[in-house]
Amino acid sequence: MITKLTTIAVAALLPFAVLAEEPAPKTPGYELKNRSSFTAADDTRAPFWPIGWSRRVTQAPPTAAAPAVVKSTIDPNHYKITSILLGSPSLAVINGRAYEEGEYLKTPRSKDAAPAGQVAPLRIRVQQITDSAVILQHAEQMVTVPFSRPGLAAKGPARDLLLEDR
Repeated sequence: MITKLTTIAVAALLPFAVLAEEPAPKTPGYELKNRSSFTAADDTRAPFWPIGWSRRVTQAPPTAAAPAVVKSTIDPNHYKITSILLGSPSLAVINGRAYEEGEYLKTPRSKDAAPAGQVAPLRIRVQQITDSAVILQHAEQMVTVPFSRPGLAAKGPARDLLLEDR
């Protein structure tokens, strides 16, 4: 059985072995006569780039030190929490917008906090939402903003109107 398989395999591969030994016929090769090239002046835009792209001119960095941006702090009085929804994910409505834990508050950029017209961005993150407060984080500062509803304040001593004698 094994000898039959080997003879069949040898017979099947024999024509390919004969073809591999034959030398390939020589054909004349292609010779490049003129090689094309493109050179452009330094002040022109390369024609192969998309329209609007231009070469960057490298300049030395300015030697004057950049002015430092003043660090800003979070004031809890600037934020009003109107509702809290605990669950997965927990949500809190802060200044009329819904945020979940890990999101950044949309805050206007203040020009008062930065010197010489620089804009200091505030990156305030909702760190944690609890049932009675929201913890906000800005850089290393963490502030707890309490959830308070002025309409639900205590109105004084409770009276039972049904038990009063009239």
